[in-house]
Amino acid sequence: MRRIFADTHYWVALIHKEDEHHDLAKALPQQLAPLMIVTTHMVLAEFLNYFGNRQRAYYKHFAARLVDAILRDPETIVVDQTAHQFDSALDIYRSYRDKHWSLTDCASYNVMNNEGITDALTHDRHFEQMGFTALMRNSH
Repeated sequence: MRRIFADTHYWVALIHKEDEHHDLAKALPQQLAPLMIVTTHMVLAEFLNYFGNRQRAYYKHFAARLVDAILRDPETIVVDQTAHQFDSALDIYRSYRDKHWSLTDCASYNVMNNEGITDALTHDRHFEQMGFTALMRNSH
């Protein structure tokens, strides 16, 4: 079964109907099936934080429900946040001073490398800068 990493951009587009990538986020997993989605607690925290904004508060309930479903889904692996993961992400964050990568992205890169995953459900070009395929950029 193919393993694909799911970034914050994917989860946001999945529930945010006004997001320009909403339809693509809904369609891609079906097009790529069968697949196992891999994400992290850091990504899920970033996703929930996105909807903590007052302008997006309407989606807060839906975001929490989606995270509940993700945590129960047997076809989704959620990698725990550990001190080692944090430290490894911080090493990448420090090493690439010319990049505008978030710490969450750096942790995602580590997980993808450790798991041998090359494709990400994301529109974030930063994944491409690190050598991964951003599936939501290449599916238009």
